[in-house]
Amino acid sequence: MKLSEYKNELSKGGFSTVQQNEVIQVRFKDKPICSFNIKLSAMRLLPMSADIFYLMNAH
Repeated sequence: MKLSEYKNELSKGGFSTVQQNEVIQVRFKDKPICSFNIKLSAMRLLPMSADIFYLMNAH
């Protein structure tokens, strides 16, 4: 899957992405959820507050 296709699929689910150099951060309602390093092919989940789970379930 191309990076543009990945971003399009995320946006269909209500997510957004922010890219800085080789790191893409996935967000839901402007709250960061995870980051992905393209160069290293490594994903890192970010700490989330309880309200993000509520927003995701409500969506």
